[in-house]
Amino acid sequence: MRELRGDDKHGGSSGINKNLHIVIGGCGYPGSHLGSVLVEKGYRVLLVDVHEPVDDIPDEATFEKCDIRDYKSVEQSLTGASCVYHMASYGMSGQEQWNTVLTEQVNVTGTKNVIKEIENGDESLPYFPLEEGMLQKGWPILRFDKENAMTDFLHVDNLVQAHIQAGDALTAGKNHIAAGQVYFISDGKPVNNFEFFRPLIEGLGYSFPERRIPFSVVYFLCYLMKLIHSIMCPIYNFNPVITRAEVNKMGIAHYFSIVKAKKQLGYMPTKRNDMSPVVEWFIERGYRKEKKSNTLLGLLLSILLAVVIVSAVLSLLPIVT
Repeated sequence: MRELRGDDKHGGSSGINKNLHIVIGGCGYPGSHLGSVLVEKGYRVLLVDVHEPVDDIPDEATFEKCDIRDYKSVEQSLTGASCVYHMASYGMSGQEQWNTVLTEQVNVTGTKNVIKEIENGDESLPYFPLEEGMLQKGWPILRFDKENAMTDFLHVDNLVQAHIQAGDALTAGKNHIAAGQVYFISDGKPVNNFEFFRPLIEGLGYSFPERRIPFSVVYFLCYLMKLIHSIMCPIYNFNPVITRAEVNKMGIAHYFSIVKAKKQLGYMPTKRNDMSPVVEWFIERGYRKEKKSNTLLGLLLSILLAVVIVSAVLSLLPIVT
């Protein structure tokens, strides 16, 4: 069930509630997982988001609608928090990336509003920021990656672990070791972007793409797509298949060391590039490709259909005498 908090949302109006942890972007996939673990650890949890929860939230957690682009809304939502996790973002992929105005409003202005409100708190207030259809339709999937283009991925369990540890490391009990610090967190196992998705594609019964096309060609096509979108947007705001930013993420190596997080926070990834739960989720919902029982019969039917069509066309042609 979902509980909307009332006027006593912060457990009183006098200062900071030592047990209240607020997750900004708390209705998203990472934020909701973090909120659930915080509840399990006995904290009072407030999930703050511009959208209401799609799924049920824990009984012990509460929800408040908040638009971080509006400072007054942020000020009202964060009053009295003992720890704030900023996990809201916009424009990470697809069509959203082309909405540069909203992307800046959420990621830049919104973050500034959160920081401004945090700065209004005293030094005891911790803050830790964060920044198939194609298969089913039978579309050909080509690779455009470079073989040495390795990248980091982050399992949601590892993400939650790092945030819990960082929040704890901001307290006096840990000598505020995380105060003012920035950490890279990942599964700690860089992998080729396309190879990361191999277990998912093959697990659903599809063939993994082996054919490659040049990275520069795909990037140029995305550039043309952006130009077309700029012209067509007032008439039809279509969703791009892929953007230049996504091409760069897949074709350029970018991974980082997590040694600092290990040493200072005690961070240790428990899941490494694990796609098995995702594969199981899709299979349970019927997304596995059905095996064709008789490919020969299908071939014969296709040939028969082609003969019928050709015969029909020929029958319409004038007779030559």
